[in-house]
Amino acid sequence: MNNGNTKFIIGGGISGLIYGFYNRDFQIISPDVGGKLKNSYLTSTILLHDTPETKRLLQDLKIVPEPKAQVMRYFYQDKLQENIPANLKELMVAKKLTPWEELNKLNFEFKITDTTLSTDDVYIPIFKISLDKVIKALAKEVKIVKDKVVRITEDEIITEKGRYRYTDLISTIPAPVFWKIYGREKNLKSLPETFVLAKSNPVEKTNLHWDLVYFLDKKIPYTRVNRYSNDSYLYEFTGELNKTQIKKFLPKAEILNVYTDRYGIVITDLNNIPPPNVRFVGRFATWNHTCKVQDVVKDSIARYDFLSIWNKQKEFNANFFDFNVRDIELQQKTNQGVRTTYRRRSPRTFKRSELENGPI
Repeated sequence: MNNGNTKFIIGGGISGLIYGFYNRDFQIISPDVGGKLKNSYLTSTILLHDTPETKRLLQDLKIVPEPKAQVMRYFYQDKLQENIPANLKELMVAKKLTPWEELNKLNFEFKITDTTLSTDDVYIPIFKISLDKVIKALAKEVKIVKDKVVRITEDEIITEKGRYRYTDLISTIPAPVFWKIYGREKNLKSLPETFVLAKSNPVEKTNLHWDLVYFLDKKIPYTRVNRYSNDSYLYEFTGELNKTQIKKFLPKAEILNVYTDRYGIVITDLNNIPPPNVRFVGRFATWNHTCKVQDVVKDSIARYDFLSIWNKQKEFNANFFDFNVRDIELQQKTNQGVRTTYRRRSPRTFKRSELENGPI
């Protein structure tokens, strides 16, 4: 029951909507629109950075944005700090990668080389715009089949209500979910993240303005707080919490909403290679924590006639080289080894802490 269509997108979140907007020959298959951003308070976790790609998206949607600076602060040793040195940013990444109930075990005998969790400045240039508005504008422009995908084969999508033959498939759903319904489960690492919307100001006595604060002290179980409105704040915990545990940490707060994202913190794995005729788009599909909205726009606009060739080449190279290795000298030596020996590497040849692929 293809109705002549052979190009599909699975996933109705913001990545799927953006790709469908710029590629009208594709049809989205998803049971709903907006993904986890249906919970409107979670839109405060997604920033529309002031980049040419994001600017083009808003112009194409005929949305006039307001330039804004997202001001970041850091809470350390019981005090709100304007900025912190690089070594403390490593501490911040380490805490982000540690479930709240294990923070007392956290030590710093490791070396974190990826601090892309944060910015080098105290602010982020963004566009002040309601993501709800963006999602609604995108949804009006795309074709959506409201159905749930239960299985994907090399040439067919099986849903709860039908079957669709495809020649091109874009997946924007989390990679572990894709591989499971594709019949090839993969061990991609992540940590759950719990978001708590509450009426409770985490930093009451300060003259510093802030839009989001990172909390570095181990005794504080949450890692970040976003200002959602004048009197409500979004707390982020690494790991899962129930309401009883939340009330223990925020005893005086009025809890408005709680949401746990099973794949909230992605441990980047660049060896996540899509199968033939499939392309991954977006952070959770590519399993790359550095992927942002502007990257989705760029990927959606670009034309990849060489995509299948590239995927096969990358998949072949992955037999000899771990794409997650960040040591440049080791990369060069390994690439030289690929060119000269073509020996298959051991799965653990390159021992690097999981912390080197920090979270978003």
